[in-house]
Amino acid sequence: SIKHLPQGFEILANTESIPVAAFRKVADASTKPLYGLQFHPEVYHSTEGKHMLWNFLVKVCG
Repeated sequence: SIKHLPQGFEILANTESIPVAAFRKVADASTKPLYGLQFHPEVYHSTEGKHMLWNFLVKVCG
């Protein structure tokens, strides 16, 4: 598990048990944004996991 992020990154999502569930590196003039996601869409308790992953990849990351 990720406990904290280095400078230049921001937390986008967290839960009680996962302090960093999604994050991004803020883009500047010379870089593109970088996204990270701790997520297991294949597990049984994520009933909409594949749809959520698709939304993240297509609508957030482009």
